Amino acid sequence: MMKFKIIFVLVLLLQFVAVPFQSSAAETDANTTTQVMPINYLALGDSLAFGIGSDGLPGKGYPDFLAQSLHETNVLKSSNKGFSFPGYTATNVIKDLKANVTKPVSGIGHEVKSAELHKSIAEADLITISVGANDVLSYFKVDPATGLPNIDLPGLAAAIQEVGVNYNAILTSIYAVNPNVQVYVMGYYNPFPHLSPKIQPQLAQLLVGLNGAIEAGMSGTSAIFVPTADAIAADFAAHLPNPQNIHLSEAGYKVVAAQFNNQIKKSYKWIVKDTTTPEVPSPEKPAPEVPTPAIFSDIENHWAKEFIEKAVGAKTVSGYADGTFKPENKLTRAQATSILARTLGLKADKAAPFNDIAHYAKDTQEEIAAAYQVGIVKGNDGQFNPTDFVTRAQLALMVKRAYEVVKQEPYIANELAPYTDVAKYNIETQHAISMLHAFGIANGMDGKFMPGEATTRAQATKIFVNYTAVIQ
Repeated sequence: MMKFKIIFVLVLLLQFVAVPFQSSAAETDANTTTQVMPINYLALGDSLAFGIGSDGLPGKGYPDFLAQSLHETNVLKSSNKGFSFPGYTATNVIKDLKANVTKPVSGIGHEVKSAELHKSIAEADLITISVGANDVLSYFKVDPATGLPNIDLPGLAAAIQEVGVNYNAILTSIYAVNPNVQVYVMGYYNPFPHLSPKIQPQLAQLLVGLNGAIEAGMSGTSAIFVPTADAIAADFAAHLPNPQNIHLSEAGYKVVAAQFNNQIKKSYKWIVKDTTTPEVPSPEKPAPEVPTPAIFSDIENHWAKEFIEKAVGAKTVSGYADGTFKPENKLTRAQATSILARTLGLKADKAAPFNDIAHYAKDTQEEIAAAYQVGIVKGNDGQFNPTDFVTRAQLALMVKRAYEVVKQEPYIANELAPYTDVAKYNIETQHAISMLHAFGIANGMDGKFMPGEATTRAQATKIFVNYTAVIQ
């Protein structure tokens, strides 16, 4: 169980810094009466986009219900899910993109019966993607006699990592054809809620790994992740009524469509919120003051709120597309290294000698290379281990080395910090922890620094904000 958990919790998590949202060519003019610019919607993906029901028969998938919703709000010009197909993997989508396949149109608002993929992408304002589950399911087989899964752990871990790599390739290809299109990517749900409660923790970790790989593959693009797991889990009986079939019912597909629609309304400017001409303020009737909302929905009462807001203001960190910061999520080595490299403005003139970072975005690879060149980070036998959670001791060491890069001299503590749990660490790490303590960058609790614990996003934000103040 522990081996299973470690594999999936550490597989490819979302990059710490989010990418700015790309505005659409269909943006409306805020100074005049709002005009709705009809959009073209293209759905790519597997059987969930195609519309295989819980009875195993073709029907309506989430793109059909999303298109219906857009049509009802007078936003939709056309929709097409013709490039979606049951059993499709991320590799299949890549092959279609490379071959620029022509397939029958399946949707509304089209005069032609078939379309080329590249032309469809070029004309699209909105694209949704759901692919990746089929890439890993072949390594996860349920024995019908026992109801228990047979799992190929090495194959499963490799497949999940490959999903992240392939998503990056898919999105890179799409934005090369149409830089202004907005892409929404579906996160997966637990397809086996009817299996034994004993294996549900394993399934939960599998889901974390798969969705984490998908989000990692989106890094470096403006694509937006759309979670569905919680919404489907809210009523498994209604959404996944057939224990022998992993596909959703019509009610389930409507729930997924609603998740997409909710995200679209929050982030896409052609969704109309007010069709009246805005009132122009005058000296006699000034514009009402609007309270400044909290930056993220999950930090209002968090101890690190002040540090998070400062870091966001300095453009050192960002949150997630769903409006949250997730302050208690753990920070990976790749994420911590990227932030330090950006904070110091480091640039690399050659690639890092690590063979396990090729699937990351180009910017992230360059940031790791830059930090490596100046000695902030080191590898181990050609491995950087980018998805390992960075411990408090490791982050202290990285911050100390960054400080030395700025000051151009080694840091030697006048006295070691009074923590009872750091003596087993090497002297450089002890000096690093002592530096954080002496400068007030980070502190322990009850006489302990807890050096072996993974660093949370909130803790890291405090460290980076305080460190920035020290070096300025």
